Amino acid sequence: MNKEKLYKLILVILLISFIPNIVITFQSLLNNFILLENKTFEVSYESIIVSLLLYISLLLLLLLISIFFIQKMRVSYQLNNKVSFRLGLFILTLQCLFVVFNYIYQINTAGYNSKGLSPWYLNYFFILFNPDSLCLIYIFIAKKSLLKKTNITIFLISTISRGWMGGILPIITYLFCTSKINIRIIFPLAIFFFLNLPFLFNAKWFFREHNISDINWDLMVNLFSFSTGYFQALFDTFNYIINRLQHITIISYIYDISDSIYPLKNNFLSVYSEGLPQRLFHNLLGTDYILLNQYIVQNFIADNNAGWNVQVGLSSWFIISPFQSIFLIIYFSALLIIAHNIPILKKIYNYHLLVLYLAIFTLLVGWVSTFINVIIYGLISAMIIKFFNLKTSIFNEDKDEK
Repeated sequence: MNKEKLYKLILVILLISFIPNIVITFQSLLNNFILLENKTFEVSYESIIVSLLLYISLLLLLLLISIFFIQKMRVSYQLNNKVSFRLGLFILTLQCLFVVFNYIYQINTAGYNSKGLSPWYLNYFFILFNPDSLCLIYIFIAKKSLLKKTNITIFLISTISRGWMGGILPIITYLFCTSKINIRIIFPLAIFFFLNLPFLFNAKWFFREHNISDINWDLMVNLFSFSTGYFQALFDTFNYIINRLQHITIISYIYDISDSIYPLKNNFLSVYSEGLPQRLFHNLLGTDYILLNQYIVQNFIADNNAGWNVQVGLSSWFIISPFQSIFLIIYFSALLIIAHNIPILKKIYNYHLLVLYLAIFTLLVGWVSTFINVIIYGLISAMIIKFFNLKTSIFNEDKDEK
């Protein structure tokens, strides 16, 4: 059963990582331009082909490293009922407190600057016990139960109400990998989810543009209205998702402007400095640095006043600083090794599936700090689990989830 879970996860990776990049590659080659953040840029055929080959090579590398560690897991365990229940209750309480915290102070909505709007001690509490990260880890490691289903529901409501749709994907991945596939059930659910994509897309921007306290019935009606018509909205949403899942356009763009960026490579904050601990260290030292993702937006894609950024990804660093390639491979391999070997969690098979998922959908595309944060919250999860079970064994032998 464990191998079946791994095969399912690899299928998910092929569907939502590999295929979108292939589609955008052929589309870019045919059109002779790329679409980047709603702007079109002419790039060379060489840049598109090189970008695809580099992306696939690194995807396979991260995939092989994770599969190696997953396959080495000779015995896997599940949290025992007592620990699973206590952890689930703690996560549920934490999530509910976070929902109330966000509602009172109207913060943590995507694209909204919330600095200084809430007490510092509460900010630090939710940094130390980040509900989203801890809940995601809990979902993958805990036994199936009503409490777990409740946590999943609160997690989705919480993230969607803050304008984040990224939480839906790992939940779907988890359910697909750990549940028995019944085509008569899966197919209608997939169709239903696909047909509702425009409403989810509307909800994303709706919650980013309105405070929860300001929401009324008239505003809610806008979730179900489309100025272009439903079918055009469905096509636009699907096209948007494909472009969000692909990573080829930014790599090929950086490849074409690499001559302009290369002389400045030592001025950028290094990829080794991405992550919460490294950022805290730089802030304490008062280090003056430039972020590559912001520099590209402000100097090439948009203008100096642009407050957004792009995810340059692991592949882009290989282009900008090719002589460091071997060190980058060693560094990212080390991050994967550390993530797979967190005490307690390393004995739970589903946790390794989560690490592989995050390696592809965060580490590869440039969300290095997100992956490092998961390592940190993995360690915090392990300490919480140990605290909840001081006397008896933490684990039961793994009986495949039904």
